Amino acid sequence: MKQSPMMKVAEVATGMEAELSFHVKRSPATPPVVNVAGRMVSRETYTLACAGEKTRPTMKLIILDRDGVINEDSDAYIKSPEEWNPIPGSLEAITRLNHGGYRVVIATNQSGIGRGLLDLETLNQIHRKMHRMVQEVGGLIEAIFFCPDVDEANPFRKPNPGMLLEIGRRLKCSLQGAPVVGDSVRDIRAARAANAWPLLVRTGKGARTLEREAESCANVLVFDDLATVAEYLTTDHE
Repeated sequence: MKQSPMMKVAEVATGMEAELSFHVKRSPATPPVVNVAGRMVSRETYTLACAGEKTRPTMKLIILDRDGVINEDSDAYIKSPEEWNPIPGSLEAITRLNHGGYRVVIATNQSGIGRGLLDLETLNQIHRKMHRMVQEVGGLIEAIFFCPDVDEANPFRKPNPGMLLEIGRRLKCSLQGAPVVGDSVRDIRAARAANAWPLLVRTGKGARTLEREAESCANVLVFDDLATVAEYLTTDHE
């Protein structure tokens, strides 16, 4: 039997270094890989790193979709760093969320990998660019969870809630009422199934989602973009 490829990764973003070899499996139930502060890490490595952290003040969790929320979307998929372009105001919105006490985590379907349109290294390069640009405006994306599979039966592929539940489990955070920002009905359904709080933006596929999926969008707060989401969540509404 041919062995699956091996990958070595190192996690140093949390102040401790852990290195682990693991198999890259392409099965329908493959859990998401984690990208932390610009480095691709396995779920196991991320867990080891988190276990070594000192107790930190309680912060709120927000989960963002990537394409159409942070960066301009494309029906042809984002296949290279050059094709990744932030939506105006989105990077500053992440910074505002950070300053408002939010841990910003991304949960994104990336079936372009499963379709053979890009590989993991290229995706990592795209995410390094995103991390760098966010950091340049004073913000931080704590982790990126993504599902590379095409199979809709994969429990980690949105609209299934597995990726969100994995985030809650790995970060040891409750998803009860945690805002999940997306531009599609997939994001809304995944958030609801995870007992989180779905928020919809009009950017990306958002406007089309509102038009075509009115019933699914019922009782969902709608915002023009991520910047207006950040403004709403960091403003006292009492």
